[in-house]
Amino acid sequence: MSSTISAQDISNIKTALFHEYYRGFFQVAPLAILIYDVFLTLDLEIDYFWRSPWTIISSLYVLVRYPTFIDVGISAISNYRISS
Repeated sequence: MSSTISAQDISNIKTALFHEYYRGFFQVAPLAILIYDVFLTLDLEIDYFWRSPWTIISSLYVLVRYPTFIDVGISAISNYRISS
C-alpha cells in the first residue's frame, strides 16, 4: 500500500505550522504590553493612587486594573501548557 502526499496536503501542513508558530507570539504579546505599561506608570501610580486615601474610585480602579493581569497571565500560561 503506497500513500502519496499531494501538494494541497503539503500546503495545509505548512499553513498549520505557520499558524502554530505565530500563535505563541500573539499569546505572549498582551502580557508583555501590560508589564511594559506597569513599568512606565508605576511611579505615578504609587504617588497618586497608593499614597492617597481609599475611596470608591480607588476601589473601581483596583477592580478594573488588576483582574486584567490575572486574566492575561492565566491565559498565557494555560495556552503555553496546551501547546507544549
